[in-house]
Amino acid sequence: MSIAEEMVNRTKLAYKINFKESRPDSFETKRLIIRHFKNSDWQDLQQIAISKESSEFADCDHEWPTDDESTKGITNFFATKEQFWAVEVKSLSKIVCMVNFNGINSENQMDIGHVMNGEYFDNDYEYEALGVLYDYCFKYKNPKAIIAHWVIADKKKIEPLQKLGMEAISIGLGDAFKANDQGVKRKIEGCKLVVTIDEWNSFY
Repeated sequence: MSIAEEMVNRTKLAYKINFKESRPDSFETKRLIIRHFKNSDWQDLQQIAISKESSEFADCDHEWPTDDESTKGITNFFATKEQFWAVEVKSLSKIVCMVNFNGINSENQMDIGHVMNGEYFDNDYEYEALGVLYDYCFKYKNPKAIIAHWVIADKKKIEPLQKLGMEAISIGLGDAFKANDQGVKRKIEGCKLVVTIDEWNSFY
């Protein structure tokens, strides 16, 4: 049986949680549906992958395939795992962002990553979706903190996280994941971003 619960998170954004068999199954705001992937989402995920691989920061992460068959396979895999969330814009009927609950570390910190289709930057879609998912994570998975790791120069990705109250710590230089055409991996300045449960709850 499916039931729904109305919530308000620290961003003062109202959202609805849809439950399935007593577990949160999807979320809904005025603009977004945040749900698990379906096999039919592969073309939207492909566009996210193409956007990611064409970014100036593409070498800072593992390479994503962008061909049809590989993307279909990845989408089918995502659809079988509860850790992956698809962010669908209602007015577009389109997935514009993928969010991954990477897991809880030994310090009881949940690592949450996201990849956005760059065509839809500057609409606060990722800010809105992550605000809902962070709230869900703290309420239902009980970590002491939520963390993320990324390149500090990527303002389009970092700024929504900072807007949610995450603080950049452990800033340092490291090698990119992939080498350039000359076989050299550039140096990148990465950071760990953190927001604790107490910091999250203090915004109420």
